[in-house]
Amino acid sequence: MPATYEFYSKHNLVVLSFSGAYTAVVALGIVERYLKDPKFRPTYELIIDFSDAEDSEVAYKEMQMVVDSISPKLQHMERSLCVIIATTDLFYGVARMYQTLINDQLPYPIEVVRSAQKALSRFDIDGDSLSVLGRPD
Repeated sequence: MPATYEFYSKHNLVVLSFSGAYTAVVALGIVERYLKDPKFRPTYELIIDFSDAEDSEVAYKEMQMVVDSISPKLQHMERSLCVIIATTDLFYGVARMYQTLINDQLPYPIEVVRSAQKALSRFDIDGDSLSVLGRPD
């Protein structure tokens, strides 16, 4: 599967992970699924992990469609932060495009970082990889 999500209630986190090709359809699908999951809470902080993503077919027009589709669904979130892990230049650009398009529409900021360690540190969690979160719920 090119996208998965896991809840870590101990850390008040949901982690969206992308692998393979990142497309608008994949992005919209994973957001729809995790928001409908009965384990989901609007207070969960969010990490989006592009570490295993390999390619992106998302240009500005497709990213705008993603933002227009998911922005209204994220307005009720009580989270305080979303951190995107983008280890490659390609996905750093994809993440920055998303950040630029959606940041003013959300009640919480989005940050883009280059490593899991930096992402975790934003939530006061020590570690170099997301495996320090332990087993998901």
